[in-house]
Amino acid sequence: MGGTALDSFTRIPDSILLDFIKNNRSKFGTDTGIFQKALRLFDPIVIKKLEFIKLYPDLFISFWTFSHQIVYSRLFEPDTLLQFYNTILSDRYKNYKASKFLVSLIRNKIALKTGGSFPDFSVTDINNNRIELSKLKGKFVLIQFWASWCRPCIAEMPDLRAINEKYRQTDFTLVSFSIDKDRGKFQQAIERYSMNWIQVFGNNRLFDSLGERRVPALYLIDKNGHIIYNRDTTKDFDMILLKKILSEKLNK
Repeated sequence: MGGTALDSFTRIPDSILLDFIKNNRSKFGTDTGIFQKALRLFDPIVIKKLEFIKLYPDLFISFWTFSHQIVYSRLFEPDTLLQFYNTILSDRYKNYKASKFLVSLIRNKIALKTGGSFPDFSVTDINNNRIELSKLKGKFVLIQFWASWCRPCIAEMPDLRAINEKYRQTDFTLVSFSIDKDRGKFQQAIERYSMNWIQVFGNNRLFDSLGERRVPALYLIDKNGHIIYNRDTTKDFDMILLKKILSEKLNK
């Protein structure tokens, strides 16, 4: 028993997806919430996969499914994921290197959710400058993950540019991490949208370690390295809360 059995156990009828596309075709590209609505169609599949793992915890496909799919689902809180790891998954896989990364990823997700410390990072930006979070202490650091092919990412650039212009002379730094694979398209985007702040390309380690799978993503880190804003948690898609926090912290 393995992947074939899992596919049979969790299969979603093609008609559900086809009907959704047919009924919402005109909204794609205009309704910003349509992607989230589409994702919710797959929620029952995630639940079924978890049921499969509970039934067959010793199968490697169960460990693989948990570490590559379940852990990235937004259906479960990070502490619930850690509980699943401790109680559902077979101990036979817990000494694997992949398992240790999995636990680290879940703990990072817990920190992001609860306002813990943001993971330290040391990267080189596109101007060959070394950027280290530990050396940015004493500043508010806004971290953005984005891609040139991501419409919501591009749509938020004017707001980010305005934020950077307003606060760049204060104790504030904006750092953008692109998950693009095509450097040419990345370069075109930062020039077209005047993204004249710190840009990191070709290094997805931080993105992966946070358990991120979707962009855009935004985090605000305070002067002590603690997370005080996580857009995924706040659902602050218009950045009203972010702007309020920055105004309170930096307009003193």
